[in-house]
Amino acid sequence: MLDLIFSNLRDRLQGDKIKANARLGLVSAPEGSSKLIWIHAGETRQSVMLAAAILAAIRHKRLDVRLVLTYENEFQDILVQHLSGLEKIGFGYGCANNKQAARRMVKRLKPFAAVFVNETLPAHILQVLRDNQVKHCIAFQTPALSVNPIEACYPSLRDVDCKSINASYVSKAFDAITQLVQAQVDKQLGALLQGDQARKIFLVHGADSESARKVLHNWRGSTLNGSSILSFTLDEPNGQGLAALSEAVQQAGFQPLLLSQWQKTAIDPQQVVIADEPRWFAALAVSSHACYIRQANDYAFWQMMASGSALIYDEQIAAHQKKLFPELCKATTLDALYEHCLSLQNNLVLQRQTGDACRKVFWQARREAEQAVEELLQRVFDW
Repeated sequence: MLDLIFSNLRDRLQGDKIKANARLGLVSAPEGSSKLIWIHAGETRQSVMLAAAILAAIRHKRLDVRLVLTYENEFQDILVQHLSGLEKIGFGYGCANNKQAARRMVKRLKPFAAVFVNETLPAHILQVLRDNQVKHCIAFQTPALSVNPIEACYPSLRDVDCKSINASYVSKAFDAITQLVQAQVDKQLGALLQGDQARKIFLVHGADSESARKVLHNWRGSTLNGSSILSFTLDEPNGQGLAALSEAVQQAGFQPLLLSQWQKTAIDPQQVVIADEPRWFAALAVSSHACYIRQANDYAFWQMMASGSALIYDEQIAAHQKKLFPELCKATTLDALYEHCLSLQNNLVLQRQTGDACRKVFWQARREAEQAVEELLQRVFDW
């Protein structure tokens, strides 16, 4: 309860009255009297992306129901991309995982079904739905670790070893985010970054400020410095993360170049590229001859698998992702990283074979996701 009071006060002090009211369950349902399905996203960009895509897919499958999407954080580019032009929908901030707030929310929405997407299931909200005889509850891309069983669970590959799922139906684990990855991306960004120079692009993803400093230190003493362009991407680029990364670049004696400020000119040897907006990620990955993955959320992981670039991954990467890498991909530490990069740079056949093997894994995962999502949509259609 104290967390709710603090969060509500913080939102109001920041002038976000709408979010503060929603946190208390003070929301409005879309107009109409037809049945309503509540789609509940978490706080991450990936969660909202998946939830918005599921709402759009359900809308195309069922035109008779009203659909509501709620989330903790708003990403307007995602909402515009997936929800534009759809009718009988509503979206906005959701209530806190608090019984009183959830009761207000459920009383106002009167849902007959709920889908929880890519988040830890909120126990208090689930209990309120159960108390109100909302029998259709689905956990999508998250394990159903609830006290009371829910109707169905569609776990992600991250949850493949979870033994405590409590649902009447549990699908085979899959990664639905593969359906949202850009599988065909133009390499024009790489050509513009390189200009007339024959420099290759080396991408580092998911490095915190400490590991970025080590990457930069080793880069300065590597033969790759000058012959390649070093670039960085993050799962969810934000002010704090980008500021720390830019500071690490400057301390290493290089000049950080944020792509949003780039003037479409060739990169100077002393510049290090930083993708400061999500829209650059896919184009930068596909333009790189090698990508080093320090750590990654599932969207970033699959985008790099789909890029066709040769992948090198850190030995500390998430276990479920490590299992998916083809044998041709190299596992490494930061100290040995550039040895692998040089071996790829000097072996174009291995570089191409590695990229092709990664794309093969991606396409197989996407086909499995399509089948599983279609089964979910048929379940919703049968309600």
